[in-house]
Amino acid sequence: METTLDAATVPFARQIGLRRNVDGRLELPFSEVVHNHLGTVHASAQIALAETASGDLLARRFPQLVGRVVPIVRAVRAKFRKPATQTLTAYPAIADDDLKRFLAQIENQGRAFLTVEVEVRDTDGDLTCRAAFDWFIRSLPLI
Repeated sequence: METTLDAATVPFARQIGLRRNVDGRLELPFSEVVHNHLGTVHASAQIALAETASGDLLARRFPQLVGRVVPIVRAVRAKFRKPATQTLTAYPAIADDDLKRFLAQIENQGRAFLTVEVEVRDTDGDLTCRAAFDWFIRSLPLI
């Protein structure tokens, strides 16, 4: 059974150039591959970075669940703050109250909902996007 997962190795993440920086955070290099018609980072590329970072946080925070649950994104909310013209880094977080509720639900019911908030910042530290990902996570059946 797989016990670790590196989100940066997911084929789509590799395709757009996501990588792990020296701090272990996921980042998206500023490159033509992710540009929009204005030469800034495309909104969908920022969402891809944020979503991948939210799933990565789940895998790192709950390594004991990797391979034992199926996580599915159910909803996404995003707000873009400024055009992105530099390499971007994702900063995912889960509220403490949500963590407690999630762990109780997954243990008692075999399924749970969890929201991961993500800030996307450029190399100057400016916020370019803030997003929230609502995950539905269910246990795999025992074999």
